Amino acid sequence: MTSPPTIAAHVNLRFPGLAVDLRGLEDHCREYESLLIARFTPEHDRNNDPALSLRDKARLLMMATTYHAHALTWGLIEAINQDSPPAAFLLARAHFEVTGLVAYLLLRLRKHPDGQLPEQELHDVIVRLYTGTKKHPPGTSDAVVEKTTAVNVASFADAVDKLPELKAAGQFRETWEWLSEFCHPNAFSRFISGQRLVGREIHFDTRPTLKEDSLTPILVASSISQEVFFFSRQETLLLVEQLRSDA
Repeated sequence: MTSPPTIAAHVNLRFPGLAVDLRGLEDHCREYESLLIARFTPEHDRNNDPALSLRDKARLLMMATTYHAHALTWGLIEAINQDSPPAAFLLARAHFEVTGLVAYLLLRLRKHPDGQLPEQELHDVIVRLYTGTKKHPPGTSDAVVEKTTAVNVASFADAVDKLPELKAAGQFRETWEWLSEFCHPNAFSRFISGQRLVGREIHFDTRPTLKEDSLTPILVASSISQEVFFFSRQETLLLVEQLRSDA
């Protein structure tokens, strides 16, 4: 397996005041290495029935989500090393959304043991999270579209704020929306593209340059999302293992 990327020497030299945060990002990227499982194997063949159990479906979703979060964290380090503010903001925001998916699933798993969320409804949630899309191929049946239409990503951000342990009170959603401002063609996204006011002229940088006032909030936001991801993932997997293997 290829070793995870590290922050380039030139970045550490340019931003000595961010050394702790940069090391934290590297540590988070390495933390995934012990969580990745390279191959999914169903726990049994269910009498030659190819359908997965509910527990296996949840396991597969969590494995895929962990790989996704790892890839985004890997990409964020690469974007920082390549001096690309737009890519760094996009990757940080995308990680927020993956973290939100795990929190969304966790909230629903917590409703299942006491019957607040019946098994079939939990199954439908897991299938929707794994297969969800807003662009179904032509000819897709209405029934499939209904079951696999993606959950609105804003619901993922809201899910984190509903986790009682975090006492977030809307802060995760607010941070996600703030990151989005740098990803949409709004004013903030132009501030990071290398525009400078010189007299009465606007000068544009010929190549993107990551500045400390951009890198600082990216690292802070990333750290929040990483910590919530690892917490939510652990809590989710504990509940996944309690699901029936014959359902």
